[in-house]
Amino acid sequence: MPRRAGGLSPCARDYARALSNPFTGPLACVPSYPALMSKKVRTWAKGVLSTSGTTGFGFVIASPEFGAANDLTSVVASTSTYALAAIDVSAAGVQTSASNSEYPVASFGSTATTAQYRVVASGLRIRYVGTELNRGGQIVGLSDPTHTSLDGRSLSDFDAEVQSRRFPVDRKWLTVLYRPVVDVDDEFKGTFPNGATDPNWYMGFALAGASATTALTYEWEYYSIYEYQGRNIRGMAPSHYDPTGYAAVHSVSQMGKHLLPSDQDASTRSGSFLSEVGNYLGSALSWGVDHAGGLIDIGKAAYSGYNAVTSTTGTMALLEDVAPLAGLLL
Repeated sequence: MPRRAGGLSPCARDYARALSNPFTGPLACVPSYPALMSKKVRTWAKGVLSTSGTTGFGFVIASPEFGAANDLTSVVASTSTYALAAIDVSAAGVQTSASNSEYPVASFGSTATTAQYRVVASGLRIRYVGTELNRGGQIVGLSDPTHTSLDGRSLSDFDAEVQSRRFPVDRKWLTVLYRPVVDVDDEFKGTFPNGATDPNWYMGFALAGASATTALTYEWEYYSIYEYQGRNIRGMAPSHYDPTGYAAVHSVSQMGKHLLPSDQDASTRSGSFLSEVGNYLGSALSWGVDHAGGLIDIGKAAYSGYNAVTSTTGTMALLEDVAPLAGLLL
């Protein structure tokens, strides 16, 4: 993949922008190995939620994976009749929503004729739309760092997580974002987490009104970007492979603060995240330049050792693994 001088390749830049802004960012691919044909699609669902009129508690939680299908519950939110002080997706007074994906869950599988998907980016955002007279209370956003469901948690449980963030109740969009954690998160899948009836709703907000008996109203939006592949998927286009850019984006997504819950404008956050990825990549390249002499010395030593060894099968096997790298460094 062509690379900008001193920076990221175009595909890695688009991936960074999508990950930090799934709402209006580019329809990117995940630039991991291998490069494949895929269809890039943005899906969404939108709605209104209320805090409870008896406990003051409210919530909205979303599953990045379930939005790939149009008949699975991607989002669960409270209504004014919800009567609990913690999240219970099976309780009375909840509402559920699916995405507008063009594929039902029956389309997916592991055979040649079924489809597979992978999450490129996903985000959930809310903002207060009630009266100024009633505006008040607390909002805590969280994208669980282990992708564990938020079902069963209270506002204090949200607050206890180191990666959660607390916000005042105002009319700005507040956002939580998906972050890939382990390798399997970026692989194509034909099944959904924990089966089709028990999704991991691990992005969400817990809410508390200023008064337990006054329900507050919020609007929410859930957007995701997916890649789809399969023999019967129409509209596929090439994806790209950029190991260096992919590693930089993934590293900053885990170590930086740009993808944590935020009240920052989406485009501003995206630019800040992309800048940090560029700085990370630049630092890595600078380290390589600064230590090039040492790396070459190591390569020469390994290559010389390889030529000198004529016995000891185990040593030969080790040096055979090192030799190609040594040859490149010479």
